[in-house]
Amino acid sequence: MTLYDQDSGSLGALFGIPGAPSLTAIPMQEASFCVTHIVRDVPQGTVADVCFAPSDVYLLMLYMDDTRHCDILPNGNRGKIRRYRQGSVCLVDLAQGARIELYESLHALAFVLPRPLFEEVAQMTGGTAGRLRCTRGTIDTVLLNIGTALLPLFDPSQFHPPELLRHVATAICAHLLHDYGLEDVEDWNVPRLSVSQERLVKGLLSEGIDDSRSVEVVAEVLGMARADFELAFQATAGVSIADWMSQEGSTIESLNAGTTAEAASRRRRTLH
Repeated sequence: MTLYDQDSGSLGALFGIPGAPSLTAIPMQEASFCVTHIVRDVPQGTVADVCFAPSDVYLLMLYMDDTRHCDILPNGNRGKIRRYRQGSVCLVDLAQGARIELYESLHALAFVLPRPLFEEVAQMTGGTAGRLRCTRGTIDTVLLNIGTALLPLFDPSQFHPPELLRHVATAICAHLLHDYGLEDVEDWNVPRLSVSQERLVKGLLSEGIDDSRSVEVVAEVLGMARADFELAFQATAGVSIADWMSQEGSTIESLNAGTTAEAASRRRRTLH
C-alpha cells in the first residue's frame, strides 16, 4: 500500500475520491511536494474511514471548513472526536502510519511533505531540519492565507506559472520549520519522560487539576523544576503542555490545594 497515487501524486483515493485534483512540484532539488484538494461528503449519521500507510513524510491537513474526526489508535480503539475549525491544521508524522474516521464532510488541503524536502529548504535558509512538532487543531492564519491563495491553482482552465507553486511550497516548508521545528529542544539535550512518567503526567493533567497549579504539582511529583519539566514534556510528546491540553479538549477546573496535594501524593507513591 502506498501513501498516494504515484502517477498523479493525489491523496484523493485514500479519502474515497480518486479524482480529487492535486498539484505537484519539485521546489528545490529532488524532493517532491504534493497538495490535494479534498472535498469529501460524509452524510449525517455515517462515518468515513481513512488510512495512511507508513511513509517517511509529514502529512499536513489544512481545514478550509469546520469538520469533526477522530484518530484510530494502533490497538483499534477510537480517540476523542475533535472539532477542527476553519483555518486550523493537523501536522502528523506518518513514520508509523495513521488512521482517522470522519464524522462530518471534509473540505481541506492535504499536503504530503517528505523529510528530505525540509532538509533542502533548511540548507537554502542556512538552518537545520530537525523533527517537527506534530499538532492537531492549531489555528494557523499564515497557512490559511497560503491555502486560500492556492485554491485557484486547482482550476485547470486557468494558467499559473510553474514557479508559483514552487515558491508556495518553499514558503510552507520554511514556515513549518520556523513555527513547528523542534531542533532547539533537541540541541538542549532535554531528558525525556519515561513511558510510566508520561502516562502519569497525562493522567494528572486530564483529571481537571487547575491549570495554574497543576504543572507545578506534576513537576514536584517527578522531582523536576517546572521549566525542566515543561521542556521534557515537549521533547517527549512533541507538543507543549498547553497545546496537549487544548488538543485533548481538557476542561481544567480549579481544585482546592488539599485535593490537588492528595492526588499528587497518591501518584508519587505509585511512581516510586
